Amino acid sequence: MPPIGAIEHRIAVSIATALLPIALAIGCGGDPTPPPRPAQPVKILTVPGAGSNVAFEYPGEVSANQRAEPAFEVPGKIIDFPVIEGQAIAEGDIIAALDPRDYQAELDRAKANLSKAATDVDRYQILFDKGVSPKTDLESARRRYDVAVAEHSKAEKAVEDSTLRAPFSGTVAKKLVSDFENVRAKQSIIILEDESTLQVEIGIPEQDYGQMKPGLTNEERTRRSKPKVTISSIPGRSFDAYVKEFTTTADPVTRTFTATLAFSPPGDVNIRPGMTAKVVISPPTLPGEEGAVLIPARALLTDPEGQAFLWKIDPETLVASRSDVVAGSLSGQDVTILQGLEPGDQIAVSGVHKLSDGMVVRKFGK
Repeated sequence: MPPIGAIEHRIAVSIATALLPIALAIGCGGDPTPPPRPAQPVKILTVPGAGSNVAFEYPGEVSANQRAEPAFEVPGKIIDFPVIEGQAIAEGDIIAALDPRDYQAELDRAKANLSKAATDVDRYQILFDKGVSPKTDLESARRRYDVAVAEHSKAEKAVEDSTLRAPFSGTVAKKLVSDFENVRAKQSIIILEDESTLQVEIGIPEQDYGQMKPGLTNEERTRRSKPKVTISSIPGRSFDAYVKEFTTTADPVTRTFTATLAFSPPGDVNIRPGMTAKVVISPPTLPGEEGAVLIPARALLTDPEGQAFLWKIDPETLVASRSDVVAGSLSGQDVTILQGLEPGDQIAVSGVHKLSDGMVVRKFGK
């Protein structure tokens, strides 16, 4: 073990060595060099091209513009079922017919009763006019006639109802019963779909609905949002749509607002009811803002003179620089920029209040 004096000497030498640079700096009159400022963490957004912003996307399912399951109003046995699945039929075409014999017999009986009731009214009218029969007899005859008229109308309608006709032009999607089957009244016979126009029903969450401008007609909603439909099984294609219906009351279970958007089916591909789809709604713009880009409103700042600006970030050096812009309208949590941004520019969208010209940043998050 070295002597205590040797240990103390080594400690003194180490301290002197550590303090030497400081003493030299003081002796030369210089200040210590400050440590480099740490890079400011920010989220960075690459500005998309005008019109390429997608504000809302909602899944849905393709359905026909009209869909019905026609049914007979009366029961009976099917004796004629001329349609086949996949067949196009016109409004008023016969779908199926029941055996009408029982209904025709009832109509014949009703006709006879009506004829007798009419004769009785004429006879009691003559007798009353001659003072031979009391007025009560005439009134009873008239009541029997009214009943006979109602029964005749009912029997006549039953005969008509034994033939089922298409309520609109469309395609027989499916036959639900067989030939010569006994069917009940109100039992569905076929599924009939009008596919001249297709539609997609979507559910819009509360938070998205709250950002939409109130009081618009469906035509105005269409012009503002420019909706398009994409089909999962047909990638790379989209189809212009329009708002057909829009509920203003939320579903009590899902807390969504239902919107129905219609579109015309293309002639070169098959789009059928039941296919999965997606509705893409563009961020709404006001007149004169068609070429604007949409960015998060939190990225936009205003100086004391009222000039709007944001921080552009050099993609290579990650240096921030102020860029004055012309702002447009707000759309929910976003804002349109009319001038001052180009597609491909990178801007800071967080930590913007801590930035200054020439400050180096570091990217974090998405």
